[in-house]
Amino acid sequence: MCASSFNISVKAGRPHPRAVNLACGDDDGGGGGGGEEEGRHSPSFGMSSIVREACGDVRVVGLTLLQWPTGGVFGWRTSLRELKDVSIAEEDGDFQRGAQGGSVAKALLSDGSFHVRAVTRNPRKRAARELARLGAEVVKADLERPESLRLALDGASAIFLVTDYWELGDKEREVTQGKAVGDLAKKVGVRHVVFSGLEDVNRLTGGRLQVSHFDGKGEVERHLRHISLPATCLRMPSYFENFIEHFRPQPEPRGGYRLGEYEIPMADIPMDGMSVEDLGPVVVTILKNRSEYIGKDIGLSAERLTIQQYAEVLSRQLKRSIRAAEVGTRLSAFALFRCISPEEYEKLPFPGAQDLANMFRFYRMRPERDLNLTRRLNPVVLGFEEWLSRNLHHFADL
Repeated sequence: MCASSFNISVKAGRPHPRAVNLACGDDDGGGGGGGEEEGRHSPSFGMSSIVREACGDVRVVGLTLLQWPTGGVFGWRTSLRELKDVSIAEEDGDFQRGAQGGSVAKALLSDGSFHVRAVTRNPRKRAARELARLGAEVVKADLERPESLRLALDGASAIFLVTDYWELGDKEREVTQGKAVGDLAKKVGVRHVVFSGLEDVNRLTGGRLQVSHFDGKGEVERHLRHISLPATCLRMPSYFENFIEHFRPQPEPRGGYRLGEYEIPMADIPMDGMSVEDLGPVVVTILKNRSEYIGKDIGLSAERLTIQQYAEVLSRQLKRSIRAAEVGTRLSAFALFRCISPEEYEKLPFPGAQDLANMFRFYRMRPERDLNLTRRLNPVVLGFEEWLSRNLHHFADL
């Protein structure tokens, strides 16, 4: 799990790449996936001098807290790489496997036309030192004190903003942080904010469903629009990386495996998914074509599969028998099975069960996620089977 905030500031018209800023926190704690992952590199996107002149200084600021299936249910962190005058701020600064900020930073740095500034509470952290080694400028700041981010944002053209409800465990604090960064971006004249948001489910359903880790991001989205900040709001689906930990196949006494410690209450309704590593190239494309995407809300998805189909892909790739639901009363093409309901899920004995049950209820309503647009923004985005084939090492112990 990760708590993070990112600032990416890109400065153009220089012989060297643009800078990206990262804000990292003090906690060395792990989250799902300890250590830094090299992973696959994002494709390189060249930037012409004309585009550079149009973009000017770009800084991306983000708050990434613990994320679950959507912004990344049970999100992980990823190592960040240098970027061109872009600022990325991560609250705890681990940037380990699965973090949105890590993905964006790596893509910006790989692109070569951005200078990356890492904004962190603790510049001595391993992740911050690694970023400095890769060419990022490291700046000390604290997302709990937005005024401390002024130096990181001053002169920036763009910000990548990610907030994490699960790190704070408090929707109002998440909203306060997101609004404060938006207000500061407006004050210093940032020309483009890319915000990792989500729908305000409570508002959309007339109060019927409350999904705190969605609702706060939706409130921040509305605030960015209210203050007329030029913004693009991205809405991630469930992370493929969730299958490495929280949806990870679990052995059963009678043999074979089931998906996750708890069943996933989606029945036969398809669930969108995408690797967090594929977010970075999406953001690079948007930053280079901001006039096309400012004012847009974009739902992302690499593939849309039922839980049974996810299990079939896992079974095929891992060469294990993996099922998606309890054997019971309902006939499918493969076996008799019973899928847990959201009503049963919300009674499960772990913190956040109610929130996640409502999230799955919302998923069942099929929120808008655009497969075709996602592929336009990142032409090499991976489907689930290809992603899994590149990450089999994470399942070597099965």
